[in-house]
Amino acid sequence: MAEKFSVAIRSNAYQQLINNTLGDKELARQFVADISSVVSANSQLQKCEAGTILTAGLVASSLKLPLAPTLGFAYVVPYGSKAQFQIGWKGLVQLAQRSGQFERLGVRNVHEGEWVGQDEFGEDMFKFSHEHDNKKSHWFLCLFQIT
Repeated sequence: MAEKFSVAIRSNAYQQLINNTLGDKELARQFVADISSVVSANSQLQKCEAGTILTAGLVASSLKLPLAPTLGFAYVVPYGSKAQFQIGWKGLVQLAQRSGQFERLGVRNVHEGEWVGQDEFGEDMFKFSHEHDNKKSHWFLCLFQIT
């Protein structure tokens, strides 16, 4: 429950784990504020075990991905009584950019009507047009060129 998490996050054991993992008191303070905000905004997450929430949040933090769900980089997702880290598409792009392994990297929404099927090799085919911009997005397409 939210009360259990709010108590657990302030315990000496959790504070020590957070400080040791992040290695910086200011990062630790910001992490506690961020993860507490994520939990308080999600009623399903409030039902999860505090340790699993903390672990999922620390994974995001160790990858230097913000936890704010509205940003789309990383999520703490409830699965029954346990929480798990889940990377968002923006987080994948961020990690790819940081790697320095790609000469070019682009991401685009694929809107309803832009996917036209598959070719004879099973590869997806698209026809992009601004006439579809106001339609529902079904996919994200990422293209990259390796250096």
